[in-house]
Amino acid sequence: MKRLVILLMFITASRHIIGQDILVSGGINTHSYCDFQKDHGHYKTDYTGGQGFSFGAGIVSLPVRRSQVDIFIRFDYFTGKFITTQGGLGGATLTHATVGKSTLSIGCYPVQFSVFKKVHFSLGAEYSLLLSDDTKGYQTAWTLGGINRYTVIDHDPGKINNHHFFGLGAVIRYGFRLSEHWVLMPQYRFYLGLTNGFNHIEAAIKSYRNHYEIGILKRFK
Repeated sequence: MKRLVILLMFITASRHIIGQDILVSGGINTHSYCDFQKDHGHYKTDYTGGQGFSFGAGIVSLPVRRSQVDIFIRFDYFTGKFITTQGGLGGATLTHATVGKSTLSIGCYPVQFSVFKKVHFSLGAEYSLLLSDDTKGYQTAWTLGGINRYTVIDHDPGKINNHHFFGLGAVIRYGFRLSEHWVLMPQYRFYLGLTNGFNHIEAAIKSYRNHYEIGILKRFK
């Protein structure tokens, strides 16, 4: 019964998807960390941004009831570095890491509007899955009792990387019509992570990225 329901849902969705405009895009990104908390006392953070790249494809202006939705699947690679410290008079812990991550994301952008029919704005949300990471660094801890710890976290043996992420996204794109069915679309994309990127560290670190991409839109209607 479940298989029949899934099949019917797929057939229904396919009727809406077939013949829709397809956008393929790719480009570079700049990536940074943040934690929405000011340094104070023994709590300190130091974030260094990085660069990366991304590419993906999706359906533009998919009709859903009385509105339109953009749906995309994307691959992102981004890098960064952080140092976080937390403690008090009795001891402290520190994490120092250089990170490179690859993620696969699916995005849904239901809020859309256009200016002069060429500048298109869309707002939505993205869910991401960690595909791979290249984490290198160490964690240290000390106490007044003389208990000290030093742990190498190369290749993430301590499992500090989260594997699932959720965030908000915004896209601005402009269309240059090449022909009746082809449109060149440069776009700027912003992503703000709402979930923590790491576990077992001193700060609730989130990510935000700026993407600068070139897209090609294929019109089927």
